[in-house]
Amino acid sequence: MSRSAFAAAFTDTTGHTPLGYLTSWRMYRAKTLLKHTRRTVGDVALEVGYSTGASLSRVFTRAEGISPTDWRRGAAVQ
Repeated sequence: MSRSAFAAAFTDTTGHTPLGYLTSWRMYRAKTLLKHTRRTVGDVALEVGYSTGASLSRVFTRAEGISPTDWRRGAAVQ
């Protein structure tokens, strides 16, 4: 199967592009780790597939509208 055929089939099945799905999954895992552990943002980044805390922070902020650190603070209060 070609890459473009895979992407089309994946999108038809899930409603997400492959990269969009991967990013959503990584954000879900990052939020879970931030909420339930004391790991640093850098450690969480490595765990979910980003090379640095800064790269996770950029994507997380774009996806969630809040930084990982601020999200953690808000999650801890709830």
